[in-house]
Amino acid sequence: MTVVLYFLAFGLINWFATLLFVESEFFRPIREWIINYAAYWENLTEVWRSTAGMVPKPTVRRFTVWYWRLSEAVWTKLAYVCECHMCLGTWVALALVPWAPIVFGAGVIPYLLTAMLIKAIGHLILVAHKLGEKATDFLKVRASLPPDTGGNVTSLIGRRRRG
Repeated sequence: MTVVLYFLAFGLINWFATLLFVESEFFRPIREWIINYAAYWENLTEVWRSTAGMVPKPTVRRFTVWYWRLSEAVWTKLAYVCECHMCLGTWVALALVPWAPIVFGAGVIPYLLTAMLIKAIGHLILVAHKLGEKATDFLKVRASLPPDTGGNVTSLIGRRRRG
């Protein structure tokens, strides 16, 4: 039972850390900076590809191509991680594993299995959270309906305007 509570606690930590970074206003400047910097590298690479013949030395050109491709790839992936609950949650789970109880044994595969277990619990909490948000939004819409519909949302969705 104690191990289950530990993993539930680690799932809650994973969910909260992921939600805090991906959706909160507090980290919005960091997320936007990373996304804008990734777009900068993509645009810079396009400009470089259009003027690639202007680089005089082949050695400089080879290094520049390698460096630019790597930078573009890293920043593009990092921008994607900043917007994706699943991606960022997986990295958070990998960081949480050293403090988790040993369930699957020692080694690389058990380490990854433990991380995926933590992420699965965190993602289940995220799904329950999002379903709660949708249900709350639905109830707010239903409460704001005029009384002649009887609170029936489907009657408003099914109506078509005839003109």
